[in-house]
Amino acid sequence: MPRICAGIDDDAAAGGGIKIPTPRRPVPRAPQRNKKFSIFVKNLEGSRMDISANEKRQNDRAAVRRLLMYWGNAERTRTDKERQLVTVDEEIESQYDLHPQRLTGMPHGCEVSDATYNAALKATREIKRLERKKRRIEAELQELNYHASMIEFEVMCLPPLECEVIKLRYVEYGVAKSGYWEKVAQRMHVSQDWAKALERHGVERLINRIAP
Repeated sequence: MPRICAGIDDDAAAGGGIKIPTPRRPVPRAPQRNKKFSIFVKNLEGSRMDISANEKRQNDRAAVRRLLMYWGNAERTRTDKERQLVTVDEEIESQYDLHPQRLTGMPHGCEVSDATYNAALKATREIKRLERKKRRIEAELQELNYHASMIEFEVMCLPPLECEVIKLRYVEYGVAKSGYWEKVAQRMHVSQDWAKALERHGVERLINRIAP
């Protein structure tokens, strides 16, 4: 069950009557974090041990920003993989739809020719290859959805302005090569320096929340 927030009706409390709870507001619940996500984050951080505390903090910031970029690109990556799945399904279907003449040898006789047998064998192998490819893409899509949902939850737990600036920077303008801070600042009606400061604060909070 999600955590809930409930208050007491002000008028009822003032009148000394029965206390009526206000409507309950659900609080987002974190997706279950497993060892796989911790390894995913750790791999982005790198494994150097002979560094100073300042260098480690810089590495942590860089790792979190890579996580955010991964999250920002998740929707585009998801769409691409879903298209790949459709293409693979169509290729599998085309192998099943081979013309009966190729498989039976008809109307040239009731015996199956070597060429027909080889064609059927080739089609069977191709179907198996495509099914392996489909399973791989489905596993990648599942992993993408899991990691993206974990990162999104952590971002949504940030203070509103920090959450907004990170969503604009990494989701709305994640693929922009330049000029993204100007666009972010315009959308938020703040200066570019203030937008960058909000992003830095958000990144620092995320380090404390998700760094293994």
